[in-house]
Amino acid sequence: MTACLSQSKDKAESDEGLPESFQVLTFNLWHGGDAGKRPLSDTLRVLQRVDPDAVCFQEVQGLAADQPDNAARMARELGWNYVALSGRRGIATRHTVIERAKDSIVIGLSSGRTVRVACVHLPSAPYQPYQLARIPYQGGRFLTTAEEAVEAARAARGEQVSSLLIGLESALDNEEPLIVGGDFNEPSHMDWTPAAVARGWYPIAVAWPTSSTLAEAGLVDTWRALHPNPLEWPGLTWTPTTKPDDPNDRHDRIDWLLHAGSGVRPVRIRVVGESSLTSEVVCDPWPSDHRAVAATYLLTGAAAR
Repeated sequence: MTACLSQSKDKAESDEGLPESFQVLTFNLWHGGDAGKRPLSDTLRVLQRVDPDAVCFQEVQGLAADQPDNAARMARELGWNYVALSGRRGIATRHTVIERAKDSIVIGLSSGRTVRVACVHLPSAPYQPYQLARIPYQGGRFLTTAEEAVEAARAARGEQVSSLLIGLESALDNEEPLIVGGDFNEPSHMDWTPAAVARGWYPIAVAWPTSSTLAEAGLVDTWRALHPNPLEWPGLTWTPTTKPDDPNDRHDRIDWLLHAGSGVRPVRIRVVGESSLTSEVVCDPWPSDHRAVAATYLLTGAAAR
């Protein structure tokens, strides 16, 4: 049986001057959707169900000998525009692409509004939650303290985070409507809290540097903006491939959507995945080792004439 279920579907308001909804999906395809040994139609079905305005893809390349860009293939099938980025990333949109940059594109809507969408895929190793849990993974040394975890995370991803912020500096300074989506391969400092440690979810509280640095730069974590209590809304995206009590894994929220700029207001965010126990939008069978995240924003700034 194949099914994709959701409570409702977001639609954009098109009347000139009214707030306009804009939905973004971030989706790690897991080697172009091939690694899960599911047909690409299963991945395409997720896009059709969520029906976003833009998608931030990671791991777009399939496992065939020529390593095809399967995100580009799906975008063509949907009749969307697609921009390939370095590092096996890409951004697709049903709207017009009016500018391209290293990590982002500017999308033009029929109303005349514009919004910049950036796509991120940070290094997966060494992976500090595994290092703290003493789970062997790609040679990462075991860690004990929060300070060691922060130092290791900064060494693994700090350079790319700095590069991302340099590329987005003008947008942030000018309060340009901005949405950033991706697989950050690191938990959030807003999740690994003392309260979550007391609940037994994490070994220690950690002020993870990637989420902290992005927050200091003015980027707002959309999930936590709408669901501030991590004990009520954990929003786990890694991983649907193992059980929550698997001793050789740790489950976390590492796929994020962030927003910034005047005229961007988040109104809804959902995890998209394999089961109603983990996700607000369910697609079965699920084709990836990450759950996806979809967020709807209201664009309230003045539309260009």
